[in-house]
Amino acid sequence: MGVSQIRVTATDGFGDSVETIFKVGVFNDANGPAIGPNPVKDYLTIRVGAEKDVNIRLFAEHTGRQVFEESGKASIFEPMVVDLRSLAPGRYDAKVVI
Repeated sequence: MGVSQIRVTATDGFGDSVETIFKVGVFNDANGPAIGPNPVKDYLTIRVGAEKDVNIRLFAEHTGRQVFEESGKASIFEPMVVDLRSLAPGRYDAKVVI
């Protein structure tokens, strides 16, 4: 996965110019979403290639009980950011559906 910012400046024969900046990205969806950091302290980030609907559920590792669920949109340029500050420290199993 990579994201770069490109700046293009065009100048005509009279010396007038225009500039634009845009982002380009490379992401192979065949490898699945980019999810991190691991371990999570406060926020989990989910990034995919093209914009997609994302659902994440977390389960307490020791009981298997679902303790968290959130849905949103994610893309390479605007990842889904999940606030996990409300969860107690511990181990959780995650199920991410895209």
